[in-house]
Amino acid sequence: MNLHLTQTKIFLFIGIFLVMFIFNVISAEAANWYVRPSGGSGSGTNWTTAWNGLNGINWSSVSCGDTVWVAGGAYTQGFNPAKNCTSGNKLFIRRARSDASACTSAAGWSSGYDSLISQTSAIDFVSGQTANYITISGRTTAEGGDYGWKIYRSGTAPGYGIRMWGSSSTNNLTFEYMEVMGDGTSSSMQWTGDAKGIYDAPVSGTSGYHTLSHMKIHGWGTGIFLNYKSDHIIEYIDMYDISGNATEHSNLMYIHASNRGTVRYSKFYNSSVSGTGIAFSDGGPFNDWKIYGNIFYDMSTSTATAISVQQATITGLKMFNNTFSNNVFNFRLSSASCGTGTESKNNIVYGSGGSVSCGSTSNNLTTSDSSIFINAASKDFHIVSTIGSGYPRNAGTNLSGTFIFDMDGVVFGGDDSLWDVGSYEYTIGVDTSPPYRSNGSSTGTLPPGTTSTTLSLITNEAATCKYNTSSGVAYASMAGTFDTTGGTSHSEPLSGLSDGNTYTYYVRCQDSIPNVNTDDYTISFSVASPFSTGAWVEAENCAITSPMATNTESGTTYVYTPTANSGSLTCYFTIGTAGLYKINSNVKAVSGGNDSFFVLTSGVSTVTADVWDVLNSATYTNDYVNRRGAGSPGSPEFDPLELNLLTGTTAITFTGRETDTRLDSLYLARVIDTTPPNAPTGLSIN
Repeated sequence: MNLHLTQTKIFLFIGIFLVMFIFNVISAEAANWYVRPSGGSGSGTNWTTAWNGLNGINWSSVSCGDTVWVAGGAYTQGFNPAKNCTSGNKLFIRRARSDASACTSAAGWSSGYDSLISQTSAIDFVSGQTANYITISGRTTAEGGDYGWKIYRSGTAPGYGIRMWGSSSTNNLTFEYMEVMGDGTSSSMQWTGDAKGIYDAPVSGTSGYHTLSHMKIHGWGTGIFLNYKSDHIIEYIDMYDISGNATEHSNLMYIHASNRGTVRYSKFYNSSVSGTGIAFSDGGPFNDWKIYGNIFYDMSTSTATAISVQQATITGLKMFNNTFSNNVFNFRLSSASCGTGTESKNNIVYGSGGSVSCGSTSNNLTTSDSSIFINAASKDFHIVSTIGSGYPRNAGTNLSGTFIFDMDGVVFGGDDSLWDVGSYEYTIGVDTSPPYRSNGSSTGTLPPGTTSTTLSLITNEAATCKYNTSSGVAYASMAGTFDTTGGTSHSEPLSGLSDGNTYTYYVRCQDSIPNVNTDDYTISFSVASPFSTGAWVEAENCAITSPMATNTESGTTYVYTPTANSGSLTCYFTIGTAGLYKINSNVKAVSGGNDSFFVLTSGVSTVTADVWDVLNSATYTNDYVNRRGAGSPGSPEFDPLELNLLTGTTAITFTGRETDTRLDSLYLARVIDTTPPNAPTGLSIN
C-alpha cells in the first residue's frame, strides 16, 4: 500500500551501512608497518624489509588500527590510503621518529630515517573510494614539533597537494604537521590552470569532520578549497603567497555550500590579485562557522579581503578575537547579508580595511596606533600591558562558551579574569594557571564489537596527564599515567572493552611549574549492544551525537535536532538471516515545509534520487522508508525501500536536517514478514 500521497514535515539524512565484525580481526593486536624511499625487501614488516616507495605500500595487508611509519627522504610517488576505519579503530600514517619505540625497536632502524619526508606527488582520494578515520602526520616529536612532511608540486601543469574529489566518500580524515607547497609566489603564479593546495570537493560523494592542523600552505592559486563540506576543523595554519591567474581566482580559503566549520589560531597573509583570506563564495548554504583567534594581514592588492560572503545570507557566523592588519578590506558582503546568530566580538582592526561588522557586534577595537602591539612592523601582534581607552588589554567580553585560549595556549582572562581583545591574551610572565584540557576522546557510543580504543585529550601547554576510574582523586594519587604525555597531545590505548558497557575516566594534568588541575576532566564513552530485528527500538536507546538530543511530550520520549543539518542517531542491529529487509518508523512533523528524508545504503546522500518522501501527519505516525528514485513526491519508485543485508551487524544512521522533527522509534524486519508489527504503546499502524 502506498502511504505517501501526502508528506510529513521532516528532513533527516539517513545513512545506512553494513558493518561486519569478525572476532579475530577486531581482537588482533594493531600492527606497525614500514616504508622507505628505496632499499627494502618489500614485505613492510620492519625497516630491513620495508616497502619501497609510497606506491609500494600493500594496503591489503594494512588493517584499521595499524600504523604505517614512513622514513624521511625523497618520494616521487603519491598514494591513496582508501581504508574505511572507525573512531575506535583508526589508521595512522606517520613520519618516522627517534622518540617512537615502534620505529627504533624495529629491525634495520637508522637515525637517518628521522628526517624530512619530501613528496612530489599528491595524496589523492580518488573518485569512487571510501576513506574514514585516517590520520596522516608529519610530527617530528611525539608532542608535535615541526612540519616533518612536505608535499611540493612544482611546474606549471594543473595540480593539487591533497585531493578528495569526485564520488569519493571521506570522513574524519586528519592531516597534521605538513607543508603543502606549490610553485607560486606572493605576486606570481606559475600554474597555467587549476592549482589548489587542499582540494576537498567530492561533488557526488560525501565529506565531513576533517581536521587540518599545524600546516604550512603556500604557492597555490587557492590554499584550501571546500565544496559541500560539513564540520571541518582548520587550525594552526600558516598560509601565504596565494596568487591567481586567468583560470584561478585566488583565495586563501574558498568555502561553498559547507556548514559548521571552525577556523582558529591561523595566519593568513600576502594574498594577491583579487583574493580573499576566507571566502564564503558562490552561494550558500554556509552556516554556523566559527572564526576565532586568527591573524589576517597584508592582503593589500586590488580587492583583497580578509573575510568575504557572496550571494547568500550567512547565519550563525562567529568572528571572535581575530586581528586584522592593513588589508584592502577586512570584511565584505557582496550580494549577501548577515542573518540570525551572526556575531563579531573582541576583534582588533589595525590600519586599513574598514570594520568587521556582522550581526551582533561588540568590544571590537579599531585603531591606527601601532603601540598597542609588541612590534607591528615585524608582525608581532601580541598586545602590550597598557590598560585604558584605545588599548586591547581587559577590553574584551567573555566568550568562554565558544573557546578559552589563544594560539599560544594562553587562557583568556588568565592574568586577571578579564578578557583581552585580539588574537593574543596578554601574559604577565609568571604562569599560575594549570593546564587547560579539551578535545577529550573517545566519546559517544562506539560500534558493537569494539574491543579497543584510545583515550586522548589535548592541553594548551606541555603537561603530564594522569587518569583514574574514580572521581575526586588528587593528581598525585591517580592510578594511571597516559602512555603518550609530556607535550600538548596525550593518549592512552584502552583494551578489553565489551558491548553494552559505559567507560568513564577522570583526567588531571600538571605543567612544569608545576601548576596542577584540582578538578576532574571527564571522558566517557559506551560500546553499543546491537538490537534484534523484528522488534520496535526506541530511538533514545540508540547512539546520539550532539546536537541531536532527546525530549519528552505527553509521556513519549523522542529524538530531535535543535540545529539544522547536524547531529546524528545510530542504531545497530544483529542480522541473523541474510536477505531483504525494510525499515518502519514512527515520526511526527511539528511544522510545515519539512517533509522528507534522504536515504542511502552506504554513507550519507543529498542526491534527489535518494529522497524518502514521508507520510504527512501532525501526530506520531507509523511509516515505511521509501526511496524516490525516478519517481516524484508522493509517488516514489521504491516503496518500501528494500535493503539486501548480510549476516552480521548493520548500523542505521539518521542525521538531522530540519529542526524539531521528532523520531520516536523504528523497526527493522524482513520483507517476507507481511504481518504489520505491533506499534509502540499509544501509536497505531496505518
